[in-house]
Amino acid sequence: MTRKDLADAMRVSSGRVSQILSGDENLTIRSLAAVAHALQANVEISFHGIPPRHQGSPSDTDSPTYDPVSPFVPSAS
Repeated sequence: MTRKDLADAMRVSSGRVSQILSGDENLTIRSLAAVAHALQANVEISFHGIPPRHQGSPSDTDSPTYDPVSPFVPSAS
């Protein structure tokens, strides 16, 4: 499938498809679903628990504590 074919299937411009495929875009789930639909594919998103770290491991002293409420902003330890 060419970029033009994908653009036609998504009903967007070829330029928009280029933006999506460049890897520099911060895509929404809706955008991913539109690409998947055009490719006749499904999107599956899954969440997995973070394995516990061992106390005293070197990574514990070098990195902040994981905060499950705000995973993108680590809490101070």
